[in-house]
Amino acid sequence: LVAHSLYGMLDNITEQKQLQTRLEEAVESLNDAFVLFDAEGNLVLNNSKFKEFFPLLADMLIPGTSFETLFRASVSRGQHSGQTSVDEDFIHSRLIDFYTGEGIKERQLSDGRWIMVSDRKTQSGEIVGIRTDITELKRREEEASLASQMLLDAIESISEGFILFDADERMLLCNSK
Repeated sequence: LVAHSLYGMLDNITEQKQLQTRLEEAVESLNDAFVLFDAEGNLVLNNSKFKEFFPLLADMLIPGTSFETLFRASVSRGQHSGQTSVDEDFIHSRLIDFYTGEGIKERQLSDGRWIMVSDRKTQSGEIVGIRTDITELKRREEEASLASQMLLDAIESISEGFILFDADERMLLCNSK
């Protein structure tokens, strides 16, 4: 009877280790940065992509480190574009975003990259974070904006009146003449 119980416990431990390994492999395979904080805001785990996204924090990504400690260090180490460690309003705003676990924000890092930040609370109060590099998307948006402005400038420079209609004869744009 004791041997049977022991084998059952060993099987359960083996299954738990296999499940943990599968979960770790799944998190590691993500293209995005992944991070998990417990309900008190302390780091539980992150994937290697998270370290790639935030190299200035790599030495601090240790389970148990609080989000606030990590974020304050990221600001003081110059990770965030235009922010300094004395900008308490910026830090406070980010802490509120994090602890409410709602919404998606775009942040520009000091190296020029743009990151989409998403923090979500689980039913147990833990916070799952996904960070997506949207630098290329922001670059394309900027290019489209510049191209649009060039088109508007060109239309405005026409000496006669100019009106552009769509297929349903709705006016899309015009110059001031």
